[in-house]
Amino acid sequence: MTFPGHIDDVHALLRRSDLLVHHRPVETFGLSLVEAAIEHVPVVCLGGGALSEMVPTYAPGVVVGDDTPRAFAAGIVDAVRLGDDRSRLTRRPDPARSFARAVVIARWHRELDELPRRLVHT
Repeated sequence: MTFPGHIDDVHALLRRSDLLVHHRPVETFGLSLVEAAIEHVPVVCLGGGALSEMVPTYAPGVVVGDDTPRAFAAGIVDAVRLGDDRSRLTRRPDPARSFARAVVIARWHRELDELPRRLVHT
C-alpha cells in the first residue's frame, strides 16, 4: 500500500492499479469511483451514500457490509476475482458519458426545477 500524496495524473495511476479500496463510510458524489470506473479498476467500498449507487452499477467492484478487516479482506478477494474477468468490467454504462459536465448540469437543473413542487407536496 502506498500513500503518494497529491497526484497530477490520477488516471495514469489508476491504469497501473489492480484495485481501489475506498474505506470511507460516506462519499457525497463519488468522483474517485467515477475515475476508477473510467479505467475499469475494481473498487472495494462500504455501502452508503453515493458508494452504493456507484458500485457496481458504474464502477466495477464489491460493496462490503461492515468496516471490519475481515469484511474488507473478503471484498478484496472478490474484487480481485472480478478483475480477472475484464469482459465483465466493460459491460457497464460509460461513466465518462454518464457523468459528463453537460449531463450533470442538466440533471441538476431538472432537480432544482422540481424542488419547489416537491416542497409543496411534502
